[in-house]
Parts: sequence; C-alpha cells; structure tokens
Amino acid sequence: MQYVDSILDNRALLTAASFQDTLMNPLDAQIKLFDLTVCQQIAFEPLDQETVILPSMSAMPASYEKATSFNATMVFTQFFSNPAQVETQAWFYSRGVRNDNPIKMNLGSVKKIKDNQREALQVKFNIPNQHKNEIYSNSEAVFAVRIKIDEHQQSFFPYHQNGRERWLGAKIKLKDFNIFTDLSQDENIKIAPMDELKKSFIW
Repeated sequence: MQYVDSILDNRALLTAASFQDTLMNPLDAQIKLFDLTVCQQIAFEPLDQETVILPSMSAMPASYEKATSFNATMVFTQFFSNPAQVETQAWFYSRGVRNDNPIKMNLGSVKKIKDNQREALQVKFNIPNQHKNEIYSNSEAVFAVRIKIDEHQQSFFPYHQNGRERWLGAKIKLKDFNIFTDLSQDENIKIAPMDELKKSFIW
C-alpha cells in the first residue's frame, strides 16, 4: 500500500496530464466499483392503484391513475443476507421534489423474498392518512435504502465517502394520466447523502 501511495503522490511526474485524472485512489476505485455493481435498480409496485374517470366529451374517456402505497423490491449482488441489516426512508412530495418540502412516509418491515429465483429484499411504504388527499399531477416520492455491513464498526453500504454517509435512492411518480400504463416503475438508483437525495438538483 505504501508503494501505491507513492505512485499516487507522484502521478504528475510519472504520467501524462491527460491520464492523471483517471488514476484513482484505490479506496475510491473500490467504492465506485461497488456503487456500480451491487444494486442498480429498484422496482416499485403500487398496492392501492386507483383509476379515476374524468368527465369527457370525446370517445376516449379521460382518466388518471394514482397510488398512495407501494412495495419497493431490490436485488443486491453482495452484502444483503438479513432483513435486520436494512435501513429505509421514504419521503412524499405533494407538489413534486422541485416545489415542495418532504413529508415522511410510513414504512413497513423489510422482508426477504425470491424475485425471479434471486434473493431480494422488499419493503412497503405509504403516504400518511392525513396527506392521502394531497396527490396532484406532479406528486412524487423519494425512497432510500442502505445496508449495515458491520454493526460493531457502523459500516454501511453504500460506503461513506469524504466523511459523509450515503444512501441508495430512487424517485417515483404517484399520479399518471396515461391510461395505457400503470404506476409500476423500475427506477435506476442515485447514490448520495440523504440531504442531497431529498433535494431536486440531484434528480
């Protein structure tokens, strides 16, 4: 490791300028590798989807779909073996992430399931009852998860970076005016500190 540190410290002398930015610290490279391979998507399935028919003068009826409760399902290639390892958070944005302050959502217990013969984790989350009538065309939710790797050392995946805790996050819509689809959504994840996942600029 001392040799690697020496190479990194002297990379300006040993490599061309165009290559220096790609010569990563080994720990940063390992973190990046895990970020890209351990979990890439979260699948969201609505549990209480409702179709609302609107008055229309055309032959095609106007309607929209909305849901207040979802299952989030994800597959991890490493680290996950016990639901007790998993921490989750979910936030409801009545007017969308760009326009609103987050409201904490209710979370169910984490379950281990089989997803296409793969071991997966699943958790239910929903909008609190007092806010269920606040779903609009731009309403969204942000779901976040992390896995405790070592309880004694407080080690988590995603790994801390630059001294900051990070989470896997995904954003979903809660209302859709497309009558040919439902609110099932497979979303690519973002990895960032929780305070960033709750802000619009990351999305």
